[in-house]
Amino acid sequence: MKHLLNEFKGLYEGKLRHLGNKDESKDTLKMKVTILQSYVNDLGDQNEALIQMIEELEKLANEKISNLDNRLQKADQLLNEQKLKWELSKEETDRLRRENLNVKIDLHTLVGAIQQSETNEKFDDCAAKYKSNSIYKFADNITKVGWILNNDEK
Repeated sequence: MKHLLNEFKGLYEGKLRHLGNKDESKDTLKMKVTILQSYVNDLGDQNEALIQMIEELEKLANEKISNLDNRLQKADQLLNEQKLKWELSKEETDRLRRENLNVKIDLHTLVGAIQQSETNEKFDDCAAKYKSNSIYKFADNITKVGWILNNDEK
């Protein structure tokens, strides 16, 4: 592009040099003025073309910025959704860990009760305190098998 502009400039400078070698008559001066006016007009046309190109580039840049902004907003929304899912998952994991710990404690308590029943020759699961909400009651003298909820054996 710069090469083309230099050729354009050189063309007008050549015309003016060619006229500069002639005498400074009225006709020569008129021709110089005409050449300079053409040069100015061509420069004006070039400036308009450059302005139009700059406006088109600016429009494209604004479209790309808008597109990137939309994509960034979607990514931000997705990130927030994933963060919420992660937090919920973490809460569920923590709850399950606590529940697992309670079950392990209940299992340990139950194993202890069974071991003690071997010594006493009588199984007493009611003496043990369990962490979980429900415990399976083993058969005793009254053959009753079922879930005990909130220490209610009915």
